Amino acid sequence: MKAIILVPLIVLSTVFHCVNPLKCYDGHIIFVNGKEQEGTKKPELSECPKYTKHCLTGFIKDGKYKKTKLHECDTKRLCTKDGCTDGTMTIQHGRTREVLAADLCCCSKDKCNSSQKMQYEYGIMISLITTVISYSLS
Repeated sequence: MKAIILVPLIVLSTVFHCVNPLKCYDGHIIFVNGKEQEGTKKPELSECPKYTKHCLTGFIKDGKYKKTKLHECDTKRLCTKDGCTDGTMTIQHGRTREVLAADLCCCSKDKCNSSQKMQYEYGIMISLITTVISYSLS
């Protein structure tokens, strides 16, 4: 009985968990989830998804550390076609970019891009299939 409940929950929690996609740094210090991180290598462009999304609690602008809290990402839903942003800036591939929120953290399902929607739909399908299999085995 526990397996019937646990398996779909594990699958759904994996799908809904806010996954941080590969971040591309160019040697600048940035603050991710309140922790200072420095880019140690300049990755090839192919290593990065088309839109690398970050939820930052701080960022470097004009050589100075500016603090932006994570809740600003959730409340100020200034949605763009690529995701939701709180309007702060970061350095990426040597250019100043607008900070985008990570996957489902700051984006409602209808505002997420097609790959995120597919991930969400596949997660529901997988959890339904595992539930059916669990019932049939028990």
